[in-house]
Amino acid sequence: MRRWMVGALLAASPIIAHPSTGPDLNDTTIRILLVADRSIVNLGRVDQHMQYLQNAWNSSNLSTPISITLANGGSPIEYTDGFLGSFSGSVVNQYEQLKTFASTPSITLASGEMVSPRDFHAADLVFGFSITFADNTKCGTVTQEYWTSSVGEPLPTFQPSLVTFNLDLRGADDAYAAMINASEIGPCSSETNFSAHEFGHLLGAHHWDRPSGDSFGLYNDSRSDRTQTIWPPGAPPNQQSIFVYQTVVGTGADSGCPSYANFCGWMPLFSSSTHYGTAQHSNVTAMNDTAESVANYRRGDPLVSIDLCQDGIDNDGDGTEDSSDPECVGSSTSELPPPPAPPPNCTHLVAPFNVAGILKQQCYIDSSGVAWSLYDVSWSHSCPGEVAWYEVHYSQPDGSPYVRGWTVFQQSSEVLVDGPPSRIKVKSCVPGGSCSNLSSDSFLALDRC
Repeated sequence: MRRWMVGALLAASPIIAHPSTGPDLNDTTIRILLVADRSIVNLGRVDQHMQYLQNAWNSSNLSTPISITLANGGSPIEYTDGFLGSFSGSVVNQYEQLKTFASTPSITLASGEMVSPRDFHAADLVFGFSITFADNTKCGTVTQEYWTSSVGEPLPTFQPSLVTFNLDLRGADDAYAAMINASEIGPCSSETNFSAHEFGHLLGAHHWDRPSGDSFGLYNDSRSDRTQTIWPPGAPPNQQSIFVYQTVVGTGADSGCPSYANFCGWMPLFSSSTHYGTAQHSNVTAMNDTAESVANYRRGDPLVSIDLCQDGIDNDGDGTEDSSDPECVGSSTSELPPPPAPPPNCTHLVAPFNVAGILKQQCYIDSSGVAWSLYDVSWSHSCPGEVAWYEVHYSQPDGSPYVRGWTVFQQSSEVLVDGPPSRIKVKSCVPGGSCSNLSSDSFLALDRC
């Protein structure tokens, strides 16, 4: 029985990983691929989630040598399935959509083989980010049916095998994904610890206690921890405040945040008895055991997509192909001339330019019956290699203040317009939330339906 815990444009990246020849080749890094859909306006929030996870991992007295890294240089890849590239439905629906997208072959290698985004990036884990959960009170979900279990199910176990070099790889093709609510409104907007919380579940960690109907972590002590402070000390009870802080795999329910507390907060730590000395509360114990197995869900390095110097085609039309083409020298994988060098000191802070658009569909009717005019809007950038994503901003009606609309990972976007004219401008951004100024060029999209 499966247990739920609720709480493309691809840059070159990983080699597929299927078991190598011995323990000396075991990976020691958990590589996480981030997937974001077009509904997310502020990708800086995704970056904050992952910084929180990294901080918690580095600060939690773990004895494992395993480290965490992000695939694709830390930039999320774009979810390209669904209506206009968006996850939809409940958190469970979106979790399944994420797994289908991550595991479906969609990228062509030089050999002609099709591989999935997860295998292309050699990602041990895949984290999806959305702001469109049907129930916005759900902050995230994973499934981990091997190292956690529900009441009435067999207890979870860690089962290393000699065949897999003392690793437990049962979850490699099933228990590898997490879906995260990245909304900046609603009850999940005040924290960025949900990625760390779901990561803990994937490694066998669980909540504060096990009330009836709750689930079990990998071991008896695989539970979160909390501290309680009374302030001011010595004051009468009716003049005191109780502050409770939980470790990251805690829960907002009464078991983790008691009803008598005046304030409940979070510590960027996975529970460990060495932190607070609380018996039977050490998620770190389970994570020390499972981390190396997770790091070997996928092995190797990022793959490279099609090699234009070995495809038998004159790609640049100069009358030569493959090894005969002057561009195919050394380790080059392209017959195409190299792009012009960017101007000196070119960064993502250089604003996009040449913003232009064409009418793609005069009357587009969406699933709700609303009629829109659909445009393709594109732009240029002096140094696109320095840009992680672009923010599309609009002024509607034209002349009103610009509003940040959505995020894309390429130099184009579909734009839907209903009502007054809408003027489109663009910013270029990198992880950490740093963006350029708005483009000076713009495109005016009209409702022609």
